[in-house]
Amino acid sequence: MLDEDAERPSSKLRGRLSEVYFPALLGDSQEELTVRLGERASTYEPVFGVAAGLNEIKAKLSKLAKWLNDAGASYAHERTLVGVDRDVAEGILSLRVDGRPVELPVAVVVERRRAREVDLRVYHATQPLDRWQAARPPRANPETEPSLAQDVATHLSAVRLGDADAIVAGFESAGSLRDGTGKSYSREGGQMHDFYISLLQNTHGANDWVPIVRRTADDGRTCSIEYEIEKLRGGETAPKEGLMVFERGDSALFHSVRIYDEGP
Repeated sequence: MLDEDAERPSSKLRGRLSEVYFPALLGDSQEELTVRLGERASTYEPVFGVAAGLNEIKAKLSKLAKWLNDAGASYAHERTLVGVDRDVAEGILSLRVDGRPVELPVAVVVERRRAREVDLRVYHATQPLDRWQAARPPRANPETEPSLAQDVATHLSAVRLGDADAIVAGFESAGSLRDGTGKSYSREGGQMHDFYISLLQNTHGANDWVPIVRRTADDGRTCSIEYEIEKLRGGETAPKEGLMVFERGDSALFHSVRIYDEGP
């Protein structure tokens, strides 16, 4: 595993980039955040889109920080998955949109590469913000097919087949699913089953939501997958990105699955 701080230029901003990203934006530390990202960094977030290089990233972070602070935003970190070459920080962004309160689940992925290169990617739904997901240029596909643990591969296979029964069977009896808007669905009572039926079956009974896995991280207890999906809403012109986090329970079944993407 790469030592993140050893690989980054000196900065007063300490901690994992994925964990300090939103606190730095909300705490008027955009300059320090830019230093930590470095000259070779690239970033993407769903509100204002992609940036690369210090000048472009600095301008984009300043714009995002102003938007967040104008919305009275605050951030609460929940957990972090540390993988071999990337980490994933999950949290809740609280803000006001047109006067109404929004509690938005957000995930920040920081991929650490050689030669001090960092690619920072933010995932969250945009519907609660009354926005489209910002456009981005096509990403290069990984050189090798992402390797998935069998339980996650089985879940995704059932998703592609639109088999809600098989998906739900992979959860503990007290398991839960949280969609991109922050709404939770329990296995008990059939809420989760109904959610997947709504998500996966269109009016013709066919699966209308097929994630294509691009990147993964897994520490044994938790697994994250970054994916693309080609189901678009009106006005969108490029494949959307999303992230799912699978948290395993002691039973080896899923205790929870969390989606950082649009709702059904």
